[in-house]
Amino acid sequence: MITWKHIDNQQIEITYILSYRRDYNNAHECELYHLFNTEVTFGGGGKLACFKGCQNDSLADKSYYCTQFSVEDNWTYGQRAVNVTLPTTPDNIYQFQYSSAAWISLIGGGSVWSLLSTVNLSKRQDTGRINSSPSSSLPPFIQIKQGCFYSLIIPVEDADNDIIRCRWAIGDDECGDICNSLVNSELNKGTCVISYNATGELGLYAVALQIEDFATEQSDNPLSSVPLHQASEKKCITVYVTNSTNLCSENVDKFNTTWSITPEKTLTTVACTGEYTGNASKILHKSIQHLRTLTAKLLSGDSADILVSTILEELENVTKENNGLRSGDLLTSSYVLNDVAKYVAENKDKLTFDQLQIFGSLCDNLLDDSNHQSWEELNNEGSGGVTSLVNAVTEYNDAFNDVIDGKFSIIVEKENVGLTGYSSAFYRNISRLFPEYLLLNGKLQSFNGSYDVNSIIADFTIHGRSCSNFSLIIKFDHILGDYSRPFCGFWDFSAPNTVNGAWSSFGSRVVDATDSYTICEYNHTTNFAILMSPGKTPLSHQLPLSMISVIGCGVSILFLVITVVVHFVLWDYVANDRTKTLMNLCVALILSYVIFLAGITRTDNKVVCSVIAVALHYMFLTDFALMLAEGIHIVRMVVIIFPTRSIVYKLIPACWIVPAGIVGISASSTKLEGYGNQQFCWLTLESNLIWAFIGPALLVIMINFIIIILTVHKMMTTRGLAAKSLKEKSKIGLKSICVILPLFGVTWVLGAFSVNDDLVIFQYLFAIFNSLQGLFICVFHCFLNIQVKQGYRKYQKRRNANRMNSKLSTDSSNYDSNKRNNGSTIITEERNE
Repeated sequence: MITWKHIDNQQIEITYILSYRRDYNNAHECELYHLFNTEVTFGGGGKLACFKGCQNDSLADKSYYCTQFSVEDNWTYGQRAVNVTLPTTPDNIYQFQYSSAAWISLIGGGSVWSLLSTVNLSKRQDTGRINSSPSSSLPPFIQIKQGCFYSLIIPVEDADNDIIRCRWAIGDDECGDICNSLVNSELNKGTCVISYNATGELGLYAVALQIEDFATEQSDNPLSSVPLHQASEKKCITVYVTNSTNLCSENVDKFNTTWSITPEKTLTTVACTGEYTGNASKILHKSIQHLRTLTAKLLSGDSADILVSTILEELENVTKENNGLRSGDLLTSSYVLNDVAKYVAENKDKLTFDQLQIFGSLCDNLLDDSNHQSWEELNNEGSGGVTSLVNAVTEYNDAFNDVIDGKFSIIVEKENVGLTGYSSAFYRNISRLFPEYLLLNGKLQSFNGSYDVNSIIADFTIHGRSCSNFSLIIKFDHILGDYSRPFCGFWDFSAPNTVNGAWSSFGSRVVDATDSYTICEYNHTTNFAILMSPGKTPLSHQLPLSMISVIGCGVSILFLVITVVVHFVLWDYVANDRTKTLMNLCVALILSYVIFLAGITRTDNKVVCSVIAVALHYMFLTDFALMLAEGIHIVRMVVIIFPTRSIVYKLIPACWIVPAGIVGISASSTKLEGYGNQQFCWLTLESNLIWAFIGPALLVIMINFIIIILTVHKMMTTRGLAAKSLKEKSKIGLKSICVILPLFGVTWVLGAFSVNDDLVIFQYLFAIFNSLQGLFICVFHCFLNIQVKQGYRKYQKRRNANRMNSKLSTDSSNYDSNKRNNGSTIITEERNE
């Protein structure tokens, strides 16, 4: 792979990563002492050449530092970074190329390959900075089983957080003669996933890809383009199809599983991530580092005389005698256990029955409460936290299960962990030590306070050759009670763009849930736990609160419509500034309730959900703006008594325009991130975006609360009420507050108390008062409103008068008609006489 980043002016740093057959010309035999040794380089052969925009054809030779190797799989892997100063060109676009003709024999032929990387040093219009290229990481070989269907997830990342897409490399410049070599495969460009049906001939296949970053989802022109090559971060992925590996689950067809493939023998010697490279002060025990060297020799095959039991016993003794290990000690110990697990998986004759006891005691030491702070440090450093240890337990347990062959079980029960010889493990106290990442709908996201692990971690693995479908039912007791909205999660070690994986809900569902436990059903086995939202409504109250909200909103809509219709009919008698504001508020509340009921749970479509969240944000802000307008009208009447000028024609438009400005700024600055989540189409409560609603709402509530106090005080001190008794004053004051509160939105302050589950009564009060706001408005400002009553009487008098006039007009018309008719009869009779 060839990636790059801008350094200064026209200078960039180019990093290339490559892999060679280890025994090729005896020139690439990397050993342990070579790893990250900056004094020793291997000759890569060939040149990194300028393809476009440069005057110097050769930019750097292809020598490299060894960073990883495998004796068994016969490959050496390395990388190097070089600084290059580029000339100024009209478009500031450059391309670098590395090509050769030395591929290992491939199925389908082809040996000429080419890598082409495109650089643009122009400042971006959206960020004002020069772009950095995307990158990826994959091992030199991906081993998969013939006859299985795979989804190969290409891990990609970008320092600028741009949109990343993958495409097949095309043409001689990008892929030589190995283009489109992987038959029976399809590439999803947006997710960088290759769907592959491994039904072809056994052997090696080359895949040539280009990874490109884009400023937006709608962009068609990439900001840069980098090749994904044979090893680690690459243009060409070498997919090794063999009938001896066992990566394909026996139940893969039944589960329709999506696999993120990693090699069965990943890092069979020492990998660049296999050594702790953090602060040396965080490594306390040199003996742990020595054991790491021994396990590396085990994997390389150089020290077959080293006993696994001896390594485990020594590590168990070191970790048992401590009063709190450093983070480097914990991480290195995890690497030792992973090396041991990999080794015994390939050398099951090295396993003994007493090893499981030692292994369990060792894990118990590492998971002791005194080490939790150091585990948390690893999490904060992005080292994957406790997941490396959990992965080692899973692999070691699997190997042990193959040895005992299911004839009997061995149970190791410790304070912090419980292991069984039939591939099960239970962890008491590590729920908070996992990285807080969640894989939802193929996208990685941080918890951001939305979730916590609220159960023990349980690991199950079922062995056997049966392909029959099955499900796994697990009942989890909740660790804490003040949590809600559970979903069944498992730790996906192969989640892309992560160190050691992320939580996922793929292939699982909630069967039953109460305040104290959750029952989950899974269609696969791995490490399981329950993820729940903290500090939310208890499960037993969710349904009644939801029903109250739905019924209350429906009732509010009905009575708000009645209020609007009544005022429309009586408009000639009730029209004034306050009535105009009230009608606008009623219409805004109707729209708010309708959007809320129709769209708050439309989370299945992210775009639709974001639109609904934006609409709700705007309508709720408009509601509060109109509530503030009501307060302004009342305070004008109290202070000015008889205001001479109307402000309604300025006030009402402002109530609809200002919220649009707030929402527009919020949506554009966040690029709609935070509008909608997995539960509701509303502002994400854990993000700062929620303050774009809470801030204006609290300001309106505070102002209107002050207006209520001023209004009631003014009323109580008027001459008409000053002489009345305290009981009469209290009655009048209470009635006044009941009239004002539905218009001012002060009841929304109950929401501040409703977040505490110990005060669940406030959640009911909040749901009742706010969902029935329309009913209260109709009662106090329509049915009991004096002006409306007087207007109705005038309307009735007018109707009666119109009826009377209509009747008199009809009677008069009938009288004249009868008179004319009678006269004609008389004349006729006279004439007849």
